[in-house]
Amino acid sequence: MKNNSRAYFVEKVTPTYKTFVDYYNKRESGLHRDTFNAGNSSESLRDLPEHIFAEIGAKTGYNTAYKFREAMSSGNKEYKIVCDLANAIKHRVITKNNPTFSNLDAVKESVATVRYTDILGKYYRTRKFLEVTLSDGSVYEISDILQKSVLLWSNVLLNLNLIPSLPRLPELLPKFVRRNDERFKGNYYFLTTTGEHFQEQLRALIYRKSTNQITEIAAGEKFGTSDIPITINAGKSSFD
Repeated sequence: MKNNSRAYFVEKVTPTYKTFVDYYNKRESGLHRDTFNAGNSSESLRDLPEHIFAEIGAKTGYNTAYKFREAMSSGNKEYKIVCDLANAIKHRVITKNNPTFSNLDAVKESVATVRYTDILGKYYRTRKFLEVTLSDGSVYEISDILQKSVLLWSNVLLNLNLIPSLPRLPELLPKFVRRNDERFKGNYYFLTTTGEHFQEQLRALIYRKSTNQITEIAAGEKFGTSDIPITINAGKSSFD
């Protein structure tokens, strides 16, 4: 089996992204699994330029792998955030290369009850969020920037004739949830460890059809009430 950029993409980049999506789509949170899965995916994307450069060198248009990655990240903010995420999960605090955020505390896992509206009226569904708040105060959904970064590099590899076609990637759950979508029904599970700190506060958000975005409640806007079943599963401590 060849050890080249195509192999790295097929054996590392797409599998780690799939692992992230598969778990992110589950009705389950806790133990920072979404964060760590995102870290594995972002690490594979951060390191991909080195594998490409090692194979084709100056055909990338740059004379070092570092310059290749820096050019890609400076021209694509989502990919820059992905690289910073990989570094933050490794080092916790990041200061080099003008990072978009300074430490891992900027990354937050949360669960929200989201209000949707259709011709029958309002209904509520629970879903998870993994977000990073940048130093400028802007907030990015990590699932979105990972998806965009995988697609970005898929096209780069295709244009460099390093892969034969664009890959089939797993789908993230849609922002708009239809009332009868079974993927959003049933209990939502929180995972924790016996004896370790656990705290979770459900957010209340609203889906805006006009922008296809899920946003905070506006000032003076009423939310309503919902009854969402929640289950907490506590696993055995490492210190028992």
